[in-house]
Amino acid sequence: MPGFEPAQVSNSASAQASVQSPGQMSGHQPDLAPGQLPGLASGQMSGHQPDLAPGQASGQRLGIAPGIVPSVPCLEPDHVAGLVPSVPCLEPDHVPGLVPGLVPGLVIKLDRGYPLVRIEDGTEYRCKHATSLVKGQDVRAVIGDKVKLRIQEGHDKAIIEKILPREKVFIRKDPTEQALPQILAANFDCILVAQPIHEVNIRRLERELVLAHETGARVVVVLTKADLIDDAEDIQSRVGQVQDMLDDEELLLVSADDKAAIEALRRLIPEGEMAVLMGKSGVGKSSLVNLLAGEELQATGTVRQADGKGRHTTVSREIIAIPEGGWIVDMPGIRGLGLWDAETGISTAFADIEELALQCRFRDCRHENEPGCAVCAAIAEGGLKQTRLTSYRALRLETAHVSQRREEAARMRERSGHPRRRQKGPSEDMND
Repeated sequence: MPGFEPAQVSNSASAQASVQSPGQMSGHQPDLAPGQLPGLASGQMSGHQPDLAPGQASGQRLGIAPGIVPSVPCLEPDHVAGLVPSVPCLEPDHVPGLVPGLVPGLVIKLDRGYPLVRIEDGTEYRCKHATSLVKGQDVRAVIGDKVKLRIQEGHDKAIIEKILPREKVFIRKDPTEQALPQILAANFDCILVAQPIHEVNIRRLERELVLAHETGARVVVVLTKADLIDDAEDIQSRVGQVQDMLDDEELLLVSADDKAAIEALRRLIPEGEMAVLMGKSGVGKSSLVNLLAGEELQATGTVRQADGKGRHTTVSREIIAIPEGGWIVDMPGIRGLGLWDAETGISTAFADIEELALQCRFRDCRHENEPGCAVCAAIAEGGLKQTRLTSYRALRLETAHVSQRREEAARMRERSGHPRRRQKGPSEDMND
């Protein structure tokens, strides 16, 4: 085992024996055969090896690969009082040239290059994914992922060996694939949905809320660029339009010159929590991040006076610290908002329709012309807009279609592997 002295391995073996049974925890060890290590049966690891079959290498009878020192189970330092931290177990194919052990870290930036990971002491590493992740599980680390790194001596990049289970994920349907998901962020506490108040897109906001609620995180709607509207009544009318479609979501109106609103938003991201900021390009996300951070960290584009629209400036996903607060993830503008497994998100974002549907006379009511339909009655009375019901139906239909495509893709993978890996025909093989 390169990099370790024989005495270190011996100490780890002795530590293993010390936790075998209460009787062995004393200072007196049971009598051992000459050369026998504590905790091992007679004949194992002793000076005398059992007879070997012709051609059999020493250690094969114990299931040990040729040339590898028998592994010693790792012991966590806090499990045994006074125990010096044990030597980490190394897999044979990871031994050469590696610093022993895996180091915990957090993915803090994703761009067109390699993921940037920060470890506990503040050191940051550009990282590659282990082959077992890329080829075996076909997974990649995303912003906010908690990972385990293997740091290589003499290499400029660390290796992401393991991605820890994700508590929450922000997921959409991959815009380049018909039946694959795309995870955009992980392990956050809050979703901030940004829309410019001077041009609120209700249909898009409905879809954004579905995706946000599907994560299970707290959802806050942030109406930006309030300084672009001078008429106070017009502002209140637009805010009311958004408020009418919300249930338990918080709603904030902010502008660059409203310090009280920015401070209210900062309080929604307390120390130890992380928020994901989502919205299309030009809604003022980067400006909002700079206001929360108290400095110009993110580049911002110029705003056209004609329509108040900015330019696409953010090209990476990055975690940014908020002074006296938590962290915020600024993401590039999201154009495609394809739904993926969004039943829960739809039910939460359209809780008003779901509650009305429970009052319908028929359990399978389609909310069209059925007698006793509470949803149709609410529309007739003006309590529910027809456009909202239309959006609800469209999103339900889209989710059902995606679910069907997922099932079809799963069947294809069972028969012939990944759907993108099309089997070559005989004629193609001949032309290679």
